Amino acid sequence: MMVESGKSTPVVFTGNGTEYFGIWIVNLLLSIITLGIYSAWAKVRRKKYFYNNTLIDGVGFDYHASPISILKGRIIAFILFVIYIGSQSISPIFSGVLLLLFFAILPWLVVRTTLFNARNSSHRGLRFDFSGKLGKAYAIILGLPVVMYALIGAIFFLSVIPYIGPEKTPDMTMVRHVVVALVLAVIIVAALMPLFFYLLNKYMVNGHRFGITNFDMRAKLGSFYAVYLKMFLVGIGMALFVAALAGAAAAITHYAPSAVSGAMKALIFVGVVLVYGVILLVPSAYLKARLGNLIWNTTSLDHLSFNSTLQARGLIWLYFSNFIFILITFGLFTPWAHVRMIRYRIEHLEVLGEADLDRFVGDKKAQVSATGEEIADFFDVDLAFG
Repeated sequence: MMVESGKSTPVVFTGNGTEYFGIWIVNLLLSIITLGIYSAWAKVRRKKYFYNNTLIDGVGFDYHASPISILKGRIIAFILFVIYIGSQSISPIFSGVLLLLFFAILPWLVVRTTLFNARNSSHRGLRFDFSGKLGKAYAIILGLPVVMYALIGAIFFLSVIPYIGPEKTPDMTMVRHVVVALVLAVIIVAALMPLFFYLLNKYMVNGHRFGITNFDMRAKLGSFYAVYLKMFLVGIGMALFVAALAGAAAAITHYAPSAVSGAMKALIFVGVVLVYGVILLVPSAYLKARLGNLIWNTTSLDHLSFNSTLQARGLIWLYFSNFIFILITFGLFTPWAHVRMIRYRIEHLEVLGEADLDRFVGDKKAQVSATGEEIADFFDVDLAFG
């Protein structure tokens, strides 16, 4: 679908850390006092705050979920968790069966949770929806990983089966076969991971609707592979950099121990650890920024499109500074960290196209009314864990 060009409407976030701290601390204390029961109401308060403070053309989003619905889901999840923990002391086989059953219903849980959250979210009075097919969710979320693990299992089985037997003893040939199997396993994971996330993101984005109009993600599979390849190269470069720093520090402390005091050794150790932590964030931040931009910039909604300008260095700074501030404040900086992260992601996104958003939404409301589409909450249980 061709997207009309028009004005650019920035997405704005008006929340602030001080304001959210009041909500966060009350939610935390009441959840502790009520042994977790209030966490359902806490989730609704938290989501409403972030939704209401996310504005497009001066109008915020809204969240309509009932805390009771969320509480029901959490009670079910808690009961199942207790049964699983109890089964471990009764029979490892039984607990294993329960774990397999959980993975068997995982795609269904993902679809139910996505549907619940979509139908309880709205903008300008028009609700979102999710129409992703359950069979497709099973094919992506369960089918592809099963194929991947089956291939890896077959490779390892074939690599060690010649050495299984009473007269067989491990030797260097077996070690070489296992190393080759490990390399092949890494190659399989690297080859299938971009495909998995491409199919999953396409399924999730295209399954969402605003009213009765579906979002449309047009990103190509090759673009996902390009992002993951660059992340892999960035990760290798960062790992080599950290190895060089660690080697230099080890050489100094080994060959010139008299020149390095105890305090200096501690400082070197802390410095290497901090640098190592930052380096670990680089591939993650790069992936989040590039994939976020790729998905948003290739997604449209009718005659609307989107422009995302996330930058890896901005995310790296946020991750690192949030971690340091949370650490030195013993966790009290957490609300400000959440707000900083949400504001950065939201304010690097804009809507392109339709100038009159009220008219656009009005047209969508008319379509919903004309078709008799039920946009209200269809399920009364939220099975999300967060």
